Amino acid sequence: MNEEQFLRRIAGYSFAVMLLVICLSFALRYKEEYNVVEQERDATRQEELLYVEATPTMLPEVTMYPVEALVQDRHDTESEVWEVWQMISQESMVKLLEHVSDRCILIEKPQGKNAGWAVKENLPYYQITFTLHGAEENLLASSVLRMWENRLLFGLPEEEEILKNYSVLSYEEEAGITSEVSMTFDRCYYPQVEEQEEYYIIHLKKYHEIYDKIVVLDAGHGGKDPGAGAENYRVKESDIALKLLLYLKELLETNTDIKIFCTRTEDVYPTLQERADLALGMEADLFISWHCNASESSGRSGTQIIYNAEQGKEDAFNSKSFAQLCLDKLLFALETKSRGLSDRQDLHIVRRATMPVVLIETAYLSNSKDLELLKDDEKLKDAAYAVYEAVLTAYERLEENN
Repeated sequence: MNEEQFLRRIAGYSFAVMLLVICLSFALRYKEEYNVVEQERDATRQEELLYVEATPTMLPEVTMYPVEALVQDRHDTESEVWEVWQMISQESMVKLLEHVSDRCILIEKPQGKNAGWAVKENLPYYQITFTLHGAEENLLASSVLRMWENRLLFGLPEEEEILKNYSVLSYEEEAGITSEVSMTFDRCYYPQVEEQEEYYIIHLKKYHEIYDKIVVLDAGHGGKDPGAGAENYRVKESDIALKLLLYLKELLETNTDIKIFCTRTEDVYPTLQERADLALGMEADLFISWHCNASESSGRSGTQIIYNAEQGKEDAFNSKSFAQLCLDKLLFALETKSRGLSDRQDLHIVRRATMPVVLIETAYLSNSKDLELLKDDEKLKDAAYAVYEAVLTAYERLEENN
């Protein structure tokens, strides 16, 4: 081998070694990047696992077990026995049956000190949120069961159930894991929470099971919608309506056993559907909505009551009866001109009401004499007292007819 051949061979070996080093460098860099990606994926998986139970679509199809079958250990198939005993033992079921009602939610306690719980209602949306603090593990969607019509159910709610949908969201805080169970029902229910050794039991009471008399009050407009106005909107319909509502609310709560619910008690805007849904969800006895009128003609004045002629038209006391009662009382108290009664099926909250409903057009903001009345708080208190008397008379009529 001459010197030239030797140098060529050395150059070839050097190139091969350099190529090998480059390949190893790329491999090590790829492995490092792959590990970073895997770590990120693992972190994402952990985050997803924390929230996975918040997705209602991941729940199994509804599963039902008659209570008698659970207690007596009777099931159609071995798989049913296995499934239900994964959630609740026969011994626990027997103990729970001493406490459950025919309409309740059962939430299995997760491991941990469970420092406290809270329950919150969102009445216009028929929602209840149960919040649990201080657990050591996430609350699972499968740990939320319900009793309905003597059946134990879990999984996605059926269409005919009172529970329409629910979700579970868990997240970490300094004191431990907080879990929120958000539930939507077919109407408003009052949640009575009972804490047992292994379960929280939320008994769902219809409001009329707690209160004999229920009235829903509505102050028209509000928030982004001031309604009609006067004096360059220094006087707004929404403000006057809210004053009238609060005066009437105070009278009824101070002097009667009537339970009052309001669509708003501050300057906010509930939608028309939310206002109507509150009265419907409460199965209220009476629904009263305060408003003021306005017209292009400054000569138009007086008090008008809008009602639903279809509501209870065969009943002895109905929407029209209540409207006439309110009109008579208001005309006497305010000495305004009568604009009469008006059946308005085009107005959402009036049309949807299944109970006696009145929408009170107290007086005209566009009329100077009526405007002075609407700016006078004492006159507004007189108007509220007139409707207060109408409510008391309405209940007397309702009791007579029942």
